[in-house]
Amino acid sequence: MKQQADETKLGFMKFFTLIIIMLFVFMFRHFVMNRIIVSGKSMEPNFVQNDICWEQRINYRINRYDVVVAKANNEKFIKRVIGLPGDEIVIKDKTVLINGRPINSKYAYTTYANGKSNCLDTTEKIFVCRENEYFLLGDNRQHSKDSRMFGCVSKEDITGRVVFRFYPLNRISKL
Repeated sequence: MKQQADETKLGFMKFFTLIIIMLFVFMFRHFVMNRIIVSGKSMEPNFVQNDICWEQRINYRINRYDVVVAKANNEKFIKRVIGLPGDEIVIKDKTVLINGRPINSKYAYTTYANGKSNCLDTTEKIFVCRENEYFLLGDNRQHSKDSRMFGCVSKEDITGRVVFRFYPLNRISKL
């Protein structure tokens, strides 16, 4: 009888341990770090279709040129932060200016104000990031739906910062 009680107790402990582990994994995936699969070519050449990355969802600061996960128009996407709260972003002559200064040359891809590669595009667009708003661009500007189309993104709509790419194996990198 005692052996049967011990086996029942052991079975309950295993079940309880499994539930705790599953709860921990669920909490970690939804509140701390989340796996993101890159879709589309808007972040090429830095991120390509099916790259798998970790998104840090808590305790992060958003800095210029970080890659973040955001949502707009019921879509979730990754983009690069170009404008911070209080910044004025001007897209003129295929160049991005932040507060009147050219963007860091590492991220200075040809940029069309209308989001399309149109050699006749002489449009100048000005965006101002209000408090808690960010201006986001894809690295592959000719193939990106970004803040040029839907405006600045609220901090509330940024779900996290991309911190690590772990697939494909030959492109593993901390970001």
